Amino acid sequence: METNISKGFQETRAKEILTKSDQKKRISHLRKFCQGKLHKNNVKKPTENLFYSDKQRILYCSVPKVACTTWKIIILYFNGNIKNPFKSYDLAHKLLTSRLNENQQDYNRRLTMYYSFLFVRNPFDRLLLAYRNKFYDVDREQFRRKYLLFTK
Repeated sequence: METNISKGFQETRAKEILTKSDQKKRISHLRKFCQGKLHKNNVKKPTENLFYSDKQRILYCSVPKVACTTWKIIILYFNGNIKNPFKSYDLAHKLLTSRLNENQQDYNRRLTMYYSFLFVRNPFDRLLLAYRNKFYDVDREQFRRKYLLFTK
């Protein structure tokens, strides 16, 4: 005779198994999709958003509007390119930071031996922040002129 507790456990376990199966299908679909996109000319190379510091042994994947400028400044500071990270906000995009190059041997070495990380954010928060930063800020008149038909 089964109890309600064991029935509930079995139902939960069955849902868990279905969820894992669904997740595997999603991962497979995503990999197939991304493989097709990597060879297109309009998509960035996989290493274009990877920045590193050999001194600190870190590998950072930059995601726009998710602290990417701050982390580029930190990596510039780690590599000795700037003296004061608190006064170098404007330099983050101007100075050449250490991007992971196309050399497969260097790429594999850093990928396996360095601490790698990225940050994510709710997509709607990113969209709102991008709008505020690029179109709403007073200092972005040139950006608005380039991408909008009208200006303030």
